[in-house]
Amino acid sequence: MEKKDNKIGFRIALFIVVSNMVGTGVFTSLGFQLADFENIWTILIIWLIGGILALIGAFTAAELGSIFTENGGDYLFILNGIGRFWAYISAMVSIIVAFICTSAVSALALEAYISPFQIPHIRLWIILGILLITLLHSISIKSGSVFQNYSTIFKLGFIVFLIVLAFLSPYEVPKNMKTDFLSFQGEFFKSSFAINLLYVTFAFTGWNAAAYLSGEINNPIKNLPKSLLVGTVLVTVLYLLLQFAFLKIALRSQLVNKQDVAQAAFVNICSPNQIKWLSACIGLQLLATISSFIWIGSRVLQSMSKRYPLWSFFKVKNKNDVPVRALWFNGLLIIIIIELSTLKNLLISTSFILQFCSILVFISYFFIKKPQHYFKSPFSPYIQLVYIFVNLFFLGLIIYKSTAEVANGSIFFIFATATFFISEFIKKRSKDIPEI
Repeated sequence: MEKKDNKIGFRIALFIVVSNMVGTGVFTSLGFQLADFENIWTILIIWLIGGILALIGAFTAAELGSIFTENGGDYLFILNGIGRFWAYISAMVSIIVAFICTSAVSALALEAYISPFQIPHIRLWIILGILLITLLHSISIKSGSVFQNYSTIFKLGFIVFLIVLAFLSPYEVPKNMKTDFLSFQGEFFKSSFAINLLYVTFAFTGWNAAAYLSGEINNPIKNLPKSLLVGTVLVTVLYLLLQFAFLKIALRSQLVNKQDVAQAAFVNICSPNQIKWLSACIGLQLLATISSFIWIGSRVLQSMSKRYPLWSFFKVKNKNDVPVRALWFNGLLIIIIIELSTLKNLLISTSFILQFCSILVFISYFFIKKPQHYFKSPFSPYIQLVYIFVNLFFLGLIIYKSTAEVANGSIFFIFATATFFISEFIKKRSKDIPEI
């Protein structure tokens, strides 16, 4: 019988979803969008579309997660839907891209946001912070969940504070964004709309977060759908309000191509000293995002290690049921990627791969046999078909517009494919490893 400390409830599951979703994208991608768009409705509609796609994803993950109530998430869904090869490719790419590269993106954004403090050797301190988070998660599930709990409360409170501060401020910039339908129509049908939707879908990454931890959630058939759906709706509302808040208090010219959008916007209503502390708070909430990715990524790797001998080293858990080797592998690889990447290129490559892998989950949905009792998403399978076709269309545009970044991302697929066949070869040579 499992100890109570080794299970998490609805609240922690909800906080994991929110903490995964609210991260780098919401504080960085608006600057890239404003380089292409001048109409405020284009900006808000693109964030609304991102929220709708995330909600469809959350419904689907909730449905599949209520069927497969063990750790693994997308990996288990694809494994039981379209087979071992695609499950492996998705899982390996997700470990490297969805959790490790995304954590690196958060760390690079963190570096940009706390730069006003002019801290010597700032990157070294960020690396030490990542190591400390990994250590906390290594102790027990309870110690990791306590940190996740308080850091997510801080994150939500801070975003609400920013929204209220902007809307209550008497300061309002002169009209600097278009609002007419004609310019909106022109921007909506530009090919760059797809690239910018990619930035937004990156900001919404995490709508499936709790599904990866189904085996650690009390009553997952009830608590998993609640956490995914409530978390996704809450984040969508906050994102829309936050983008509108940025545009209310800042000129478009102040935000174009800025990575530290919040800092650039709030400089109009805050003193230089207040801006420094605002940046520090954004940095702290990015640490919460890194924490949740380290937690979940280690569970995916540990789930894979049971099935693929190449990764069997990461199968080990400590006495508190924590996959410590997988945790430290994730933490150390994040640090390596921080040293090798830039923020914008990593955003495009990462977002493209994540969307491709999410399509695999939705294709798998149609091949999974449904039991008698499970959470059924509304309007299925129509919303799943909409998700697939919309994302395939935008991915095609992205391949056309950002060939170099997509080519860089293909390296991850090549690596995953190679390690799959190596693992299969090892498995065939070893008679001691049973087929799963």
